[in-house]
Amino acid sequence: MKITTDFLLIALVSAGLSACSPTKGYEGPELPPTETSVVTLSYRNSEIGIGRASMNGIEFSDSGIALLPGEQSFDIAIVLKEPLRDCQTDRNFDETGYRRCLYNEWRTNRKNRSNRYIRICNRLDYMIVTERCIQDTTDGNCSVDFFTKAGERYQIVLQKVGPGAEISVTAATQGSGSTTPRGECVTYRSKAVQTESTRRGGF
Repeated sequence: MKITTDFLLIALVSAGLSACSPTKGYEGPELPPTETSVVTLSYRNSEIGIGRASMNGIEFSDSGIALLPGEQSFDIAIVLKEPLRDCQTDRNFDETGYRRCLYNEWRTNRKNRSNRYIRICNRLDYMIVTERCIQDTTDGNCSVDFFTKAGERYQIVLQKVGPGAEISVTAATQGSGSTTPRGECVTYRSKAVQTESTRRGGF
């Protein structure tokens, strides 16, 4: 079976659009944006993690959810993050990868007809830096109820405030006379977790 380049391009574009599209939060056929409301989440990833977000029991991701206008109930499980502490850094050199690069560099220059030697490999690129830290976290839950209008886009804004969090809602075309719905956030469990990040290159 022959798969053309055009077919692959269409498939990749379709997959990308699908990944970015809001979750369909209503039954029946797909409706135009003018007849639905779209709600997305807004939060600072370095301070808040999302465990689960749902509207009337329907889960959705950061791409948001499209729903029919009316009264909506949102429930969001969160993880509050404190700054990293007690960090330790390990550095290791990828000797195998570097030697493989040197071999390819040698082959490239062997085929090169000019007298100029082409440098490909940099030792710093094969340095593996691993950082392990402790992060204090607090599990919590936020909820908010508000009324949505057709053709409107809303953002549920989650903010870390001191040891807790706040939740509010803003509309894209919100006028000066509109009110901003506010919900409630509660925290119930704190713990310390170990984080690990790895990168290549540098010191």
